[in-house]
Amino acid sequence: MDKKLEVWFKEELSKAHDYLISKGFQYSNSKELYYKNIEFNNKRIDFRIKLPNNYPLVYPKFYLDDESLYLKFPHIEKYKAGIGSSICYLEDTKKVPHLNGLDVIVYELNRVEKILEDYNSNKFNSKDFIDEFDSYWQDKKMFYLDFYGEENNPGIHKISRCSSIFKNIITNNVNETINKLDTLGLKYDPFEKIIYLPFNTEIETIPYKYNQIMELIDQNGYRDFFENHISLKTVSEHIYFSFFIKETKHYACCKINRKLCGDRFVIPKFYPNYDVERVVVKRIDRERIFSRGGNNMTSYIARINIKIAIIGCGSLGGSLALKLAKSGIKNFTLIDYDYLDINNIARHICSMKYINKNKAEALKSTILEHFPDCDIEILKDDVMNCLDVLDRQNLIISALGSDGTIFETFLLQTYEHIPKIVSWFEGSVGGHAIFTRTKLDNFSEIVGKLKIVDDGNEEKLTKDDIGCNSVYAPYAFIDAENTITAVARMVTDFIIKKGDFLNQAWTMFGDLELNQHLINPKINMNDSYSILKRDFDGNKL
Repeated sequence: MDKKLEVWFKEELSKAHDYLISKGFQYSNSKELYYKNIEFNNKRIDFRIKLPNNYPLVYPKFYLDDESLYLKFPHIEKYKAGIGSSICYLEDTKKVPHLNGLDVIVYELNRVEKILEDYNSNKFNSKDFIDEFDSYWQDKKMFYLDFYGEENNPGIHKISRCSSIFKNIITNNVNETINKLDTLGLKYDPFEKIIYLPFNTEIETIPYKYNQIMELIDQNGYRDFFENHISLKTVSEHIYFSFFIKETKHYACCKINRKLCGDRFVIPKFYPNYDVERVVVKRIDRERIFSRGGNNMTSYIARINIKIAIIGCGSLGGSLALKLAKSGIKNFTLIDYDYLDINNIARHICSMKYINKNKAEALKSTILEHFPDCDIEILKDDVMNCLDVLDRQNLIISALGSDGTIFETFLLQTYEHIPKIVSWFEGSVGGHAIFTRTKLDNFSEIVGKLKIVDDGNEEKLTKDDIGCNSVYAPYAFIDAENTITAVARMVTDFIIKKGDFLNQAWTMFGDLELNQHLINPKINMNDSYSILKRDFDGNKL
């Protein structure tokens, strides 16, 4: 550790130490924590504070030396021998960094003491327990739930042991889950049955005891269903269930103890008051992924069934396709006859393991590694041989990367019945994208209006290795990403705004200062890395 940093840590710890001693705490060298005897929950217990070595960059931790507090008060976690029950008093997102160790301990000790005061006065909402369900339910096991469609009635679903990633996976659609596992190249055991119980009655506390689980089963009218199925040898010893937290359906699992008697299992008639073996359930289906890892836009896009064709799977089309998949789009048609070369790797989204593979094929594999439930059709052919496929799309994107190709002119003049996006780069100077729902007869004229580079400087955007057959544009992946991200936003805007998203052209500027010697003087009025949105007449939107 840097000497200055080490000295600073010691100074800040010293400030906190002096303050805690002044507040009546004592320090235990053996346990490396501060403690003070307080009255809490009608008895005397130790209130403990542990300051980390890198304090105040890491906040202090607070504990109560009482094993019985778990689930009696919200945000008090399970007892750890020798240290106590941790008080989860502050969300990470609400921790404000202070570089003064005295400030941190003063503020946070006051906060925790107020929490304890409220708890002693029973000033807390029982719903706080349910909101913290996963914190209380944590155990060694975790199952993954691959869910397809809403289930409001008890049912028999399937569970399988699965290699490496998921360990155990539950599903209500075996075929879809098998397709996903096969796409990821994962091995799995034959699927067996598991009971699913949707608890529709309100849960008022964490049901961590066996008899509490049975009470919920009775309250929801599932006793006969449960007992008829849990006794079968073909059914898992685990059940999984759903309930609501703040109007959001939540899932968990537990093990049911039973004894084998002949060809059936016997469960006890009296359900004792002991802890159930808890299993955390993590959903891995599309709806959960895009609600937890996105926003309202991505959740909406993940639910709709839009088909997008991307023509050209190079540095533009490849990165764009993955961004769109991460935005929730599921159905792609990828068209490219070319193969991935070592010269492509620096700017391409696909890795070296795909060298000498068709770009569309390599891109499909890369997307499926992230989202194995995507539906991707690939065509390893010239797009002019695939026109019948374009007729089945909801949006066509030409991502060939250069302006004014013969195909793009044909596309814009011919496919007036399907929305289209054409995008291209001007090297590191910037890029463009146009969206149209209609027929365009003046594509070359629009390209001319959008140009960033001054006339006569176009050749300065290209280089060649060994003559005209190896000409290339020397721009970096990060230059291209500025344009690609904007094109992805254009696509999502089109999906969200639907009929309100009208014909328009976007120009995405690169580093204008660095490229000042190349660009049209009129462009200098814009900022580097900004986006200019215009209609086809050049008017700002």
